[in-house]
Amino acid sequence: MKFLPTRIHGILDYLEGLLLLVLAALTAGSLRVTCLVVGIAILGLSVFTRYELGVIRVVPMPVHLLMDGVAGVVLIAGGAANWGRSMSLVVVIIGIFTIGAALVTQTSPTEA
Repeated sequence: MKFLPTRIHGILDYLEGLLLLVLAALTAGSLRVTCLVVGIAILGLSVFTRYELGVIRVVPMPVHLLMDGVAGVVLIAGGAANWGRSMSLVVVIIGIFTIGAALVTQTSPTEA
């Protein structure tokens, strides 16, 4: 059931990317690297996605959603690998949220 509009998904993308960069500043080691790399990737992907908030609209929304799923898996794995460290649970929750948002987002923007 795809009920989340791409415009809202775009807002969530930019917020998530920024949140991950903040978390990268608050963590250390491989969890920091995970947050930094995924945060930059999400922001970069958002800029290039064919949706309302894309700047250079070349990446189709279905590809964006697939990459969001991959990012979610990477966040879950990164958080689980660092279990017990500060912010690891937050990173796992963000990963679950990312996969969930990818599963419920519409595959075409409301404005072309």
